[in-house]
Amino acid sequence: MKKIKLLGFIAILAVICLSMASCDAFGGSLEIRNNTGGTITASAISITNVSAAVPVTIENGKSKTWNFSVDGDVTYSWNGTDIATNIDKGESLVKVTISGGEKKVITAKDQKLD
Repeated sequence: MKKIKLLGFIAILAVICLSMASCDAFGGSLEIRNNTGGTITASAISITNVSAAVPVTIENGKSKTWNFSVDGDVTYSWNGTDIATNIDKGESLVKVTISGGEKKVITAKDQKLD
């Protein structure tokens, strides 16, 4: 009887651990670091985080992180296309895939725009 209770406890514990591990493995984050020498405007959006399309100001040497709760494509821009209105301001929209709890880091550097 003690073995059955112990095995039941181990099974319940295993289910809880698997649930916790699988929840941590979804989504992830995108960080944009500003190394341009000036202030930039950046935004990032996924289908599950539409409010992230609101542009934020990032001062030189600082960064902004967006967190996403599910796996999927994330579109981001810095000093470029306004994600909400698709108005091209010089830098094109870029898509990255965020999955498995990973963190992607994008470094904005000073560059000439054609």
